[in-house]
Amino acid sequence: MQLDNPLWRYALKVYSHPSVERSCLAAQDLGLHVNTLLLCCWLATRDEYYQSEHYASVLTLWRDPVLSPLRRVRYQVRAMCQEYPELESCYQHLKQSELAAEQVDIALLWQLYLLQPSPVAVDSSAENAAKALAQKNIANYLKAVEMDSTATAVACSNQLVDAVIEHN
Repeated sequence: MQLDNPLWRYALKVYSHPSVERSCLAAQDLGLHVNTLLLCCWLATRDEYYQSEHYASVLTLWRDPVLSPLRRVRYQVRAMCQEYPELESCYQHLKQSELAAEQVDIALLWQLYLLQPSPVAVDSSAENAAKALAQKNIANYLKAVEMDSTATAVACSNQLVDAVIEHN
């Protein structure tokens, strides 16, 4: 597994912008997987389509058994910090652990990408092609997780695409 890979470096680069971070956290609050959303945007910069079935195994391999429970524990400790400020150090350690787990998640997405690269978009010469393809890729992801008819998820995803494209 390659923890430091082009997808990880892309995620770090775009996430460092406050507007992208806010959009990602809003998407996460809706139950969307930020790393998959960033994958969709990254693929668009490469003129490639996102295929949900190709990346589905990440859920059972890592997200469901490791990443999601870790995030829930971090949220619980964060809430407890209001009453018990001495838990702040524990919370910060959990935050670092979650970031390390996110890096593994992205490494797994990268590994799957290497096994079967995504199909190339036919017409990548149009103006705003990366933005349009990112929106299409995310629409495919939202459909796969049955959130394509949720106006909030679509709006949040579009906001993320705007922020990512602006800072890419």
